[in-house]
Amino acid sequence: MINSIKYMLKALLGLCPTVLLSLGAAFAQGALPDFRTDNGECTLLEKTKLLAQQEAGFQNYSYTKSETVIYKRRGVSPKTGTVLPSLTRLHCLAVNDDKMLVTSAKSSEPYCGWVATDNLLEAKAPTGWLANSLAPCGVIEPISIRDFCSQLDEFGMIEEGCTQTTVGTSVINTKFITDNTSSQNDGGTSVISEEKIDLYSSAHAMEKTSSIKIFNILEVFDVAKNNNTGKIRLLVGVQGASLKGWVNYDSGTIWYSNLSTFFSSSGQKDVFQNEIGVRDQSLLASRPPNLQQMLAGKEEFARYPVLYDYRAKTDSTPRSHLPHLQIAFIGRFCEEDTSSLCSPNSNSNNGVSLNSADIMFLIDGTKSMEKYFSLVSDAVSKFTQDYIDDPNYRFGAATYGDFKNPLEQNTTDKMDFKIINKLETNYGDVFGQLAQTDLFIKDVQKDKEEPTNAAIYNAVTKTNWRNDRLRFIIHVADHGDRVPPSALTLEALRQAKIFYIPIAVKGEGIIEASDKFVRQSEQIHQKHLAKNGLPMALKPYVTYKDNIPAFEAISEALVGALNVGTVAQEGIYAGNNPKDKRGLAIMSEIAKEMYTSGRPDGGFKSIASNGYIETAELGQKEVNWDYFVTLSSAELLVLQRSMETVCRAIGSSRDLEIIETSIREMIEALTGDRLTNQQARIYFDKRDSIPLVTKTLLGNGLIEFMRDYQDPEKLLSYRKRFCRGFTLTALMTRNKKLAHPYEGQGGSLIWSGEYYDSKDAVEHNWLYKDFFERGYYYVPLSYLPGWEEEPS
Repeated sequence: MINSIKYMLKALLGLCPTVLLSLGAAFAQGALPDFRTDNGECTLLEKTKLLAQQEAGFQNYSYTKSETVIYKRRGVSPKTGTVLPSLTRLHCLAVNDDKMLVTSAKSSEPYCGWVATDNLLEAKAPTGWLANSLAPCGVIEPISIRDFCSQLDEFGMIEEGCTQTTVGTSVINTKFITDNTSSQNDGGTSVISEEKIDLYSSAHAMEKTSSIKIFNILEVFDVAKNNNTGKIRLLVGVQGASLKGWVNYDSGTIWYSNLSTFFSSSGQKDVFQNEIGVRDQSLLASRPPNLQQMLAGKEEFARYPVLYDYRAKTDSTPRSHLPHLQIAFIGRFCEEDTSSLCSPNSNSNNGVSLNSADIMFLIDGTKSMEKYFSLVSDAVSKFTQDYIDDPNYRFGAATYGDFKNPLEQNTTDKMDFKIINKLETNYGDVFGQLAQTDLFIKDVQKDKEEPTNAAIYNAVTKTNWRNDRLRFIIHVADHGDRVPPSALTLEALRQAKIFYIPIAVKGEGIIEASDKFVRQSEQIHQKHLAKNGLPMALKPYVTYKDNIPAFEAISEALVGALNVGTVAQEGIYAGNNPKDKRGLAIMSEIAKEMYTSGRPDGGFKSIASNGYIETAELGQKEVNWDYFVTLSSAELLVLQRSMETVCRAIGSSRDLEIIETSIREMIEALTGDRLTNQQARIYFDKRDSIPLVTKTLLGNGLIEFMRDYQDPEKLLSYRKRFCRGFTLTALMTRNKKLAHPYEGQGGSLIWSGEYYDSKDAVEHNWLYKDFFERGYYYVPLSYLPGWEEEPS
């Protein structure tokens, strides 16, 4: 959440036309190569001006490989004395021989100046008309499994998955799951770690800089061998814009797909330590005693990623072979009362996601604010463009004037108030017309004060807030109320758990009404508190105290306010987690002894380890395990829209063209990749590199579909499958679930002839949050078109 908000506001500042028009002569076009700095630092406005000179349409960036000095100018130059930490994300602006002009990508960091290009992480350069000469900068992307296997081979390492042709040639991104049972010391002896693993600032660093928790899914961006220990290390991150650091390769396991599995309600099988079929097999964990309660609950929980698919037999398969899968397993040591729930809630903060937000801009819409309303409107419109199709963030805007009746001035009395844009995901140009909003020019009260109490109250009570995300009101105004903050307004903020951020602007001039807004905002800061006593409102940001341009002052206030606000919100929710109502599989006594041997405290509460599960034969109905594809919110949205497109396109004159595009989009959603035409072809040729995908229309079923699509009878069956998938995933995004997600006797789906209607939907929170507060949807594979176990 914190980094996301920072990035939104940086984008807001960097793209606002008002800034572009006000650039000073020192930053005239073409001046980048001559840029000089004495101390390696720039103000926010200076960084914005530098960024404005980038080539239109593309922003290049990179990270420092290690601690990196900043030079005063290009060419032969003295150092500034400022040193960039390892893995600092940088915007790249201009290159001159062996130096690159950079600024820090974080708005809270002042770094700017020239650095040596060989200290920058190599990124993928843009092609086509976006191509430039800013190498090694570009876009940081995860490495493919094919490239990952190639790099391991260069280091003389053998990765089990790489030996399988269909995996070793895969173009999907390499993912890494951290655990606390795989690590080895330099002598090769197993070392059981705590519930966190170490992070390093570089491939060769020996001192850890921080740590990350077990059972996290990370992407791999680079592979290197530590010069001191000879161990392989991986550069990992949540995404290209958020690298975390280097981890030892033996602190986890590579994940080759988005496939996950979990115990089914009707099953009997457990999790084992070794491959199924070997002698002296040991039980790792048994089924959760509260399994039925978990599966019937309204909240999602972590599933087990499928690491390898060992179901198919080959010529070299032993006769004793039994079909099975290797999984990344997380379990918990449950003491005494094993019938109770024993997992601490590590992913929920009273049901609130710190990685999503509802952000409502409350803007004074009176005549004195006309200039600022236009400025903020344009800025809001620009920065939300970076979050198109991202359902984790919703944006809205409201404006207000004065009370309608001179004799009625209480908090709930009628006033000029309008929600211009309700909170919603930006699917395009959500704020495109905001600047054209008619303001409340007429002033019935005939004074300068405005009813800010009533405006805040209306913004709280009339906004369609969601319960599972942070809530912000950013209040931009020049004049305060006639009376102090009312008890009703404060109670409304408290009840709705709104974080209030006031920004005071100059308006037409600084008058007594201006001071009132500042004083009243300070009072809200003092009185609007969370249950733990921490403030739920910031102190007012006064943008006209210093003699600096209005836009720069407001920009600095917005950045500072959101940075402080998100940190404050995180602190408010931290440490207030209730006991989790979701259990984990209970570790067996053998596993408990193995993983706690010699520990004075008796062992861990949770472990993450490799495990093995016995499955049905290929082609047989699976009764012991349910399967899921693990998707982000954006990936689920792409999958949903693609299935809808095919649902509506089948039978039209351009159906094959539309279906081909949509199938590719589905493949991208299911793998987490963005594929070129060539990569999409490679993926399809090697589609069995993703376990179980051949059982859907994205695998061999697609070939059958292409063969049958001219048969009207069969065409309807295919169409209904895609329509069904769209309907069920659309319900997921609305936190709804069908107890019987199929058509026919006892089912909840009704075919209308063109699409599916549904009935008897119940509430279900499908979105699961990991330790980084990333949201995942575990989409049942039975929801995908063509899954052979789909009910009929």
